Amino acid sequence: MQLDYELIRGKVRRLLDRVVPGTYTALEFHLNRVLGVENPVKVLCEEPRRFYDALAKIIAPYGGEEGVDIFLKTFIMVIVPEDIGASIGFIIKAIKDNDKETMMELCSKIASEE
Repeated sequence: MQLDYELIRGKVRRLLDRVVPGTYTALEFHLNRVLGVENPVKVLCEEPRRFYDALAKIIAPYGGEEGVDIFLKTFIMVIVPEDIGASIGFIIKAIKDNDKETMMELCSKIASEE
């Protein structure tokens, strides 16, 4: 499955910045630093556990694993379409379990949202 990661990145940026302007820029800066990549959204879709581990390196020193999970829950609530047909808990489990198939489907749905 070939996805337009720049399109998804732009959608995620707009959705997060609607909640708190500048959120995506700050998050991307830190994720890029930890992951060593230009587009962390691609890592979320293709290597979900690696994305989670990077978030943990950034957030866990301040809030532990619970803080990482709370941030991730909020992140998912903002970026995932309401009619996705999967619970937030299911998506978090998919990320932690490195379920690439589920995450690629989710990213495809984000890409196709109007």
